[in-house]
Amino acid sequence: MRRDRPIAAAEPKLLSGGNPQIPKGDGDAPVQAYIAAMPDWKREVGRYFHIHEDDEMDEDLLAGWLRQAAALPGEDLFS
Repeated sequence: MRRDRPIAAAEPKLLSGGNPQIPKGDGDAPVQAYIAAMPDWKREVGRYFHIHEDDEMDEDLLAGWLRQAAALPGEDLFS
């Protein structure tokens, strides 16, 4: 049977952790598609961690993230 109307794009599959499965790609479009497909409860966190390549790095914030990650049990980030 022939369809005269376009087929709607399927919603991205959500993986077990609630992360959307988005095809790999370059540039900002895949990142924006990933954030848009995140469940509502994760979307704000996704925008918070969204860092552009040309943005100036907040070194204090990055150092804080690294300290927190290094303090996790079983993590050996700096060896």
